[in-house]
Amino acid sequence: MSLRELQNYVTRHVNFTALANVCVPLAMLRQAVAHAWVRLAMPVQLRELRSDAKPKWSLSTNPFILTLLAAIWLLNVHSSNASQEFVECSEAVFYQPTEQLWVQADYLLWWARAAETPALVTTSPNGTPREEAGVLGFANTRVLLGGSLADEVRSGVRIRTGLWTECDQSRGLEFDFLMLERQSVFYSNTTSGNPIVARPFLDANTNQQVAELVGFTGAASGTINAEVRSDGLWGFGANFRRLLRACETCEYGYERLDFLAGYRNANLSDLIRIREDLESPLFGAGAGILTTDEFSTRNLFHGANLGLRYEKRKNNFNLNAFANVALGVTESRVAIDGSTRITSNAFAPINHDGGLLALTTNMGRLSESAFTALADCGVNAGLRLRQNFALNVGYTFLIWPNVMRAGNQIDTAVNPDLLPPAIPNSTGPNRPGRSEVKQDFWAQGINLGFEYRY
Repeated sequence: MSLRELQNYVTRHVNFTALANVCVPLAMLRQAVAHAWVRLAMPVQLRELRSDAKPKWSLSTNPFILTLLAAIWLLNVHSSNASQEFVECSEAVFYQPTEQLWVQADYLLWWARAAETPALVTTSPNGTPREEAGVLGFANTRVLLGGSLADEVRSGVRIRTGLWTECDQSRGLEFDFLMLERQSVFYSNTTSGNPIVARPFLDANTNQQVAELVGFTGAASGTINAEVRSDGLWGFGANFRRLLRACETCEYGYERLDFLAGYRNANLSDLIRIREDLESPLFGAGAGILTTDEFSTRNLFHGANLGLRYEKRKNNFNLNAFANVALGVTESRVAIDGSTRITSNAFAPINHDGGLLALTTNMGRLSESAFTALADCGVNAGLRLRQNFALNVGYTFLIWPNVMRAGNQIDTAVNPDLLPPAIPNSTGPNRPGRSEVKQDFWAQGINLGFEYRY
């Protein structure tokens, strides 16, 4: 058999359409076969220019041709079997050839891990002795602000969109965006002692619980405003989607399994701010002290995402499940600021660094990076109202280890000698300090939405 005859034989008998649907390793082998075929065809074209050339290639005398034909035969047999498992462009039942793009939008109703803080504002019943007012550890002391905050249900949105890059929907690109709403807890009070309002802390010199009085009859009066805010979780991703397995003629309907690989980004921020505006007769009539403490954190994740997605369809019902693990780095940033401003009719305003829980010993900026594995998983069920439109309901769980939250950065041990204006050359401990505590953040909840394909 000549090379020209061999080329015509393969052209007539090999099912190249089926070969196009073979998985990645076979596709790589197919490419190698194609290159080899070109190399074989080139000598044939050159010999045709010579009228005296009489090539005598035969199957029995050339082992390379035998190997090539065997490889092509194996590819053809495998692709004939695989064509029943993988979605064909011309025979797709549930994914029509024209439906190459999709958009999924979900309304989220999620719960997230609370912002945990120490006791920030306390109160005691009227008539409580001054040395016990607002002090932690006494039976009459009640916490007005502190503990697990910003833990109520949150609204959010998740959008997922993508397109198939192959007509048989074996490869595609997918993009997603997720955002949970900001949640804040406020406390505000103006008092001259009824009720008693205080800010508790631990005296680092005596190791005893004490409190700074905001409102106490005959001793202090003023206004306090506090905010504990979680700016919410948000992030986005971009993934390459590859079909691993599909079945249109399965007993329980159409199903497919896809592998995802790409990029994942996530952001989480917190803020705690406390402001006091106190009247202070110590500095004369009309004098006041304005104190501010502020703790903020931001966590930023960048990583490589790996995941699986399973889809099943039968009649008008859909079911899909997914699981992702993103491996990357979380950069945690902490900012602690404090200030005190003393005003009086007798002198110009005086500004000092430091408030009550944010002093020169712990104020400043901190940035830390650590390896992190961010994971999420979920399941959704849907009802197709039309061929390309479905309503979905589902559940999602997400966990992000080793993040810094604002409440965990507060050290409630304070050296009173360092309160503005600080006593020079104090021999007490440098407290408050930086805690740099980390915790795992999680979010979970239900989602309601739709999917549209076109």
